[in-house]
Amino acid sequence: MLDKLLNGGEGRVVTLSGRMGRTVFFDFNPVEKKLPGGYTLRYSIYTIPGQDIYAKTREILIRGADGFVFVVDSRKKRLEANVNSMEELSSLLRKFGRLSVPLVIQYNKRDLPDALPVDVLRKNLNTAGYPEVEAVASKGIGVRETFNLIAKLSFSHFLVSASLRVHRSGESVGG
Repeated sequence: MLDKLLNGGEGRVVTLSGRMGRTVFFDFNPVEKKLPGGYTLRYSIYTIPGQDIYAKTREILIRGADGFVFVVDSRKKRLEANVNSMEELSSLLRKFGRLSVPLVIQYNKRDLPDALPVDVLRKNLNTAGYPEVEAVASKGIGVRETFNLIAKLSFSHFLVSASLRVHRSGESVGG
């Protein structure tokens, strides 16, 4: 999956192992884009671990993130866990004042026979109307689309936020 997104292995995968099992963090250095004016846009992407022992790690990552992708396991047996995870994420976003930060929902494992219909998943997980992408990550389907969407939304959000900060401080825009 990572190779499909990174086109042959740019960046690295960092795996942390602990008593509660393996947790994977994806660090996509250097996913970069050169911008006008000599600026460089760089993305570092991390998964937020789901185990209870990593609750503080989730809080730290949520406080500093410029965008979120909530990956849904589309299988029927995972619906309750997905709902609980979305409730926790929503609670943390409210707690840290991050509700305006872009969020994309990726419905993964769409190829499995026990995958719930997207309408059912949406009703239970996306009442806020976040942008959505269907995916089969193991085959690379929907992975790049998800990344491109959250990258676009995060960059747009950054530009609006930066513009508002400049406007409030009284600085002139553009120099």
